[in-house]
Amino acid sequence: MRDSATFTVDNGLITDQPNSAKGVEGSLLDGQNLIIELGRARYLRPPSDQSETLNAATLGYTVATAANTKVITGTASAFTTDFVPYSHCLINNILYLITRIVSNTVMHVAPNPTATASGLAIATVPTLYPLNRQKGSLTAGSVVRFRESTLFAVGRGLLQIDGADLSAALTATSSVQVAYPTAADPAVFVVTLIGFTKPTALTTAEIRAAAGGTRGMAAGTRKIRIARKRVGFFGVGNFSDPVEVTITAGQRVEIDFPAFATSEGQSEWVIASTRSIAASGSTAFGTYYRAATSTTASGTTQLEWLDDELVEIIEYDNNAPPVCLYLAILDDYVLFCSTFGTPDSSGNATAPGPGIAFSKIDNPEVTGRGARAFVSGNDDIVGVLGGDSRVFVLTPNTVQSGSLTKSDQKILVIRPYWKSGIPHQFAACVYEDVLYGLTKKGLARSYEKPSEDSEKVDSSEIRFSARVRKIFKTWVRERGFVGADFENELVVVFQSNYQLGGGGKWQTRAVSYNVRDNIWNPITILGDGTSADFTVTGVATVGTELFIATSDNKTWKWDAATSSVSAFAGFPLCDFGDATILKTARFVSVVGNANGNASLHSTTAALAAGSGSVTQSINDASLPEHPVKKFNHKAATLALRVSGSGTDGADFLDSAQLDVEIPVGRRIG
Repeated sequence: MRDSATFTVDNGLITDQPNSAKGVEGSLLDGQNLIIELGRARYLRPPSDQSETLNAATLGYTVATAANTKVITGTASAFTTDFVPYSHCLINNILYLITRIVSNTVMHVAPNPTATASGLAIATVPTLYPLNRQKGSLTAGSVVRFRESTLFAVGRGLLQIDGADLSAALTATSSVQVAYPTAADPAVFVVTLIGFTKPTALTTAEIRAAAGGTRGMAAGTRKIRIARKRVGFFGVGNFSDPVEVTITAGQRVEIDFPAFATSEGQSEWVIASTRSIAASGSTAFGTYYRAATSTTASGTTQLEWLDDELVEIIEYDNNAPPVCLYLAILDDYVLFCSTFGTPDSSGNATAPGPGIAFSKIDNPEVTGRGARAFVSGNDDIVGVLGGDSRVFVLTPNTVQSGSLTKSDQKILVIRPYWKSGIPHQFAACVYEDVLYGLTKKGLARSYEKPSEDSEKVDSSEIRFSARVRKIFKTWVRERGFVGADFENELVVVFQSNYQLGGGGKWQTRAVSYNVRDNIWNPITILGDGTSADFTVTGVATVGTELFIATSDNKTWKWDAATSSVSAFAGFPLCDFGDATILKTARFVSVVGNANGNASLHSTTAALAAGSGSVTQSINDASLPEHPVKKFNHKAATLALRVSGSGTDGADFLDSAQLDVEIPVGRRIG
């Protein structure tokens, strides 16, 4: 009796399927370096080196590990200076997530080291962040761009843009810093701590009435305050205490301004005034309005305005934000995330923490006294990812959803969303307002946009990755990274330190999910395992493209190089309905540009390794219609493997067919 199995790739990779009959129709059981698009398999391009050199470094001290414990002990180390919790470090070329910094000489990591050793090298690692059409890099924390000009950065490391240092060095700390371009040259930045100090009140000798008014400024008494800001940017600090000035008809206000606070980046004064009243010393001055600005420093300026022009009411609690670990932009607000941890000895907020402070609208460098929100459960925030009109707030035990309200009293509200946590900020990504993240249950997604009363993850949000459960069962979340490739409509998941290659160098494995077609692609192994470690330490989506940072301070573009890559497609194990009967595989036919071998295997391990097989070459000139290959190979269970090599994303395979002959009633043994 003759039978046949026709294999296509429409349903992508399904590692969890029965090894019987003809397997799951249209699926792959195994494979490597392939992308499934519109029912066809193409070669996955290798990552393309972007010729950028990032700024992570091996530190000048060593550490010791103890087998199967989380404690790392340093010798003459400076952990609190060099790292922050929930960032990564490299110990003896192995990536670890720092979960707690106890002191300069003791910290905790995950996963636990497997060996007891001392004198080990420790290094910071580079990260990546999207900045509109550019890539930012630090060694921890985050950087955001506000209104396509000003940069805000927090964390650790020297800030770089597309692999180049800023014109003025910005070394990130837990206190937020701002880098703003100069008017003369947008590529030249000035770097300072965020926010401004409150100026000393003007004296009566420094502000007075002066002749020469031309606009008809109202006679009478008014109170004046001043505040610091930068020319061309929105940030304004706290206003000084007020001072009175009285003018008569035809006069204007004359001010002797003090020097700018150049260390704060000040280049302009804001003048606030009450409307005029008739009597000096009155208690009825009322509201202060923004009246004028001046770029005069250590000099005298005459100013005048009309009471009818005073419409913008000033605010007083323009305080610099607290220390934090992460930044995010939500609509027109800057969010200062993972703050309000256990207060220090002075009562100040610490980081990490369960809170988010947020800026004022049109004043991104300050926060108000009540401008804060907290996650449920009091967990540390380990990352914040932006969606459409919301942010996803990541903690070790939950994911929560933050959104703006219409209330002036509570602008940001954070609600529970998932009951599974994410280990660090790069272990999740947002694709079209759907969150994908590595949880303890596996790779999860928010199947629909979060509703305001959503409080848990149901099984449907994990089920999409159940088809590749065998892969994620051994995934190390702390070394996992998740990125969005909008160009190819993929979500890509990386695991660093997956295996040592033949040359003793670390390799990363990656698996991708096709969002449009709801299918999985075969895994790929990154790095040749010989010339250098390929250890992913950060991912960022810039525009539509996915970029990767690695521990050797390189930046790579995913699926972009034109060099040759080897690939294979492993189809399901088939017993044609009875695993006890020996079948004779007579013929194999392949349609596609695969140019290596067609081989038959009897176990999943042999299929993956390409070993223990009978093989026929399909490297001929008749692509894509290969000649039918004769096998005459006997086995109870058969799995077809097709291999080849190609460049620049070329087509690999459309379909294949296995023809067998099954003797009636002749069973094994």
